[in-house]
Amino acid sequence: HRPTDTQFGNIGVNDSPPLGTHSEGRDRVAVANWNWFAGPRTTFELKYLRLDDKSESIAVTDLGVRPTFDVNNLAAMGNFFDPALNARVGGSSLRASGQNYDRSEIKATFSQFLNLARTTHHVKAGVTWEATTEEYKRLSNGWGSISLVENDTQVQARYYPDQAPQLSRSVTWGMFVQDDITVTPRLVINAGLLLTRDEFAQELETKNTFLTFGFGQEIQPRVGFNYNVRKDRGDKVYGNYGRYINLDQKSSARTLAPNNLYQSDALFDRATGALISDLPHSNSTGKVLDPDLEPVYFDEYMAGYATPIGTWSLDVFFMFRDGANFIEDSVQVLPASSFVYTNLPGAERRYRAL
Repeated sequence: HRPTDTQFGNIGVNDSPPLGTHSEGRDRVAVANWNWFAGPRTTFELKYLRLDDKSESIAVTDLGVRPTFDVNNLAAMGNFFDPALNARVGGSSLRASGQNYDRSEIKATFSQFLNLARTTHHVKAGVTWEATTEEYKRLSNGWGSISLVENDTQVQARYYPDQAPQLSRSVTWGMFVQDDITVTPRLVINAGLLLTRDEFAQELETKNTFLTFGFGQEIQPRVGFNYNVRKDRGDKVYGNYGRYINLDQKSSARTLAPNNLYQSDALFDRATGALISDLPHSNSTGKVLDPDLEPVYFDEYMAGYATPIGTWSLDVFFMFRDGANFIEDSVQVLPASSFVYTNLPGAERRYRAL
């Protein structure tokens, strides 16, 4: 259990104390394990995990809810960078915010040692279940973030209209099997397969499961070997390959949801203060999911050689990771008025280590 309390936080180098926020947080983690040793070669393990992360902030200076706009006192309208002072004035752009997260996980694993022909095996198999909830809320302070645009002839205010917190949920099912196979005293092979299923949902008046990746879309094989090159010398060559579905970060339940918290852009005449327009920010509404969306994945390859040298040891290896199917919101109609969450064609991430 770790509570936190921050007074006058989020103050930048050009900010004064009134622009800060008071924040309270709490992190809690609980883990319980139960093990059953059914025999000298058979074990069963059941593990339960529960964690939550609470974070709430309020503005030091409360500017109210979209007061009558005064172009002669922008510091009272929101968070404004004043070029004359080379500093931000007013208050925090958010009068209240929060991001509260919790996760529950259950994992059951069966383990068995056995001999088959001239090989020995350490077989593991198991199932996992995981559920998460994220509550995300944003309330703007005054008119939010204030800036001068159009050669200082207009004032733009970007703010969150008052709206209920966004409640997002995810559920992941998983099942796996793996085997450490001792082929000879000098050769060990590891092979495994992980299948997962992810559901992402949003809860408004009712629960809406808007995205599901099935077991057939999240097949993750792993295979590796370890070979003792010189008998009784302790050296080895080794190699591994594995595919990993990169969905452990459950914020997808919030970021890909059809109804996100949205922002609005209000424009005022700099001379008169008259309202010119007040429209939803183009990148915060009207998003849809590509029906052919596929999960993000990484393929990892590693090869190496290790050997003792006297009382020292040397290990040389090369690792390569290749990621694809990255999900991002992409503009469908220009100017930016229609967005779709899709797998960006040609997007990739590669990592090399030696």
